[in-house]
Amino acid sequence: MAITTSDSIGDVVDTVIAEARRTQMHRTVMEPLVRTYRVPRGAGDKLEIPKFGTVSAAALTEGVDMTNPQTLTTSNVTITPAEVGAQIVLTDRALRTAREDMARAAGRVLGDAIARKLDDDLLGLLDSFSASLGGAGKNISVGHLRAAVSRLHGAAEPAPQPFHAVLHPYQAHDLAADISPTGTYPVPAGISQTVLENHWVARAFGVDIFQAGNLDVDASDDAKGAVFSKEALVLVMFKDWAVERQRDASLRAWELNVVADYGLGEYADAWGVEMYFDASTPSS
Repeated sequence: MAITTSDSIGDVVDTVIAEARRTQMHRTVMEPLVRTYRVPRGAGDKLEIPKFGTVSAAALTEGVDMTNPQTLTTSNVTITPAEVGAQIVLTDRALRTAREDMARAAGRVLGDAIARKLDDDLLGLLDSFSASLGGAGKNISVGHLRAAVSRLHGAAEPAPQPFHAVLHPYQAHDLAADISPTGTYPVPAGISQTVLENHWVARAFGVDIFQAGNLDVDASDDAKGAVFSKEALVLVMFKDWAVERQRDASLRAWELNVVADYGLGEYADAWGVEMYFDASTPSS
């Protein structure tokens, strides 16, 4: 009787994982748009990111000592990780009859699961910004985008560039009608070509606009995107996703267990503006 060993599924697993990584990179909109930290092994179970307060400079008089020392204050943004995971089970029978396209299909399913979870978690942060434009049933316009950018520049501590806008595709559809064709603009620096090709809509007022199909639409057909600085939100990877395979003899199958460990949060509330607008299905 033929025995299926770990070596015998190696080629299938490698194909699944390669396809999963390609799919995850293709489908994740938010990850390249936020500040990402990677925590080395043994660095603890949370990360504290310091944020410094501001100090004021003053005019001086020649020969007169400075008498107004400033106090440097700090605050910490604490990010605590949590594990997320997904699993695919490959039966012995499936492995015996497997073709490469089956392995690729399994990889796409796995990559979708990983990408959607990470994207959903990051997109959920867009609702945390205190500043908000729009409202239920309102259509987004270029003017709203311009107002959001002005708020970022005009904050008490101006937001550092680059700025990004993330909208639901139906909101992006409304906004794109007011914006010149994307082909007239250069590729945004620092953003992967994969994300650009699939999610970039346009560039206006110094903001790269992206569409995120995973953004939730409520029962009234409204969605909450945002315009934000890359430094406004942080993703902390305590452990990038990796795959462990495990034999389940009674099931006559192999489990592919995928686990990642990450945390995320808001670094500076004033560096983002929520964009709360209609996301009804377009008809023209």
